[in-house]
Amino acid sequence: MRGLWIAAGLVACGLGFLGILLPGMPATVFFIAAAACFTRSSDRLLHWVLNLPRVGPLVQNYRLGLGMPRPAKVWATITMAVCVAISVLRLPHPWQGALVAAFAALGAAYIWLRVPTHSSPPIQPAEPEPKPSPPTPSTSDPSRLPR
Repeated sequence: MRGLWIAAGLVACGLGFLGILLPGMPATVFFIAAAACFTRSSDRLLHWVLNLPRVGPLVQNYRLGLGMPRPAKVWATITMAVCVAISVLRLPHPWQGALVAAFAALGAAYIWLRVPTHSSPPIQPAEPEPKPSPPTPSTSDPSRLPR
């Protein structure tokens, strides 16, 4: 099962990197999904995602329940509006453009009404969580002492 979580996290990271390069495709949501997958499978990969230069603080803020900074909400809304406008102009049927616009409006409403807005400075990169040390034999229990 651990391997499936790692594979899903790596696919999500790949989609996130594509989202950075391709206009109109989200990136942060895929890195959030990758962090969720790596939480279940790999501390090392989770630490890597949480410390990515631009994306890591956004993922950490999401995990802490802080939401999105206002400039990110504005940028997301502008990007959605531009992509919807391009789609509406290129789609052959008006109902298709209306459907795209309706979904974008739902997405923008969710971002502005449901996702918390914060203005705090970005949080510092995450430190790796220490591994628990193996249990040591108790001296109070003679049956656990090495012979």
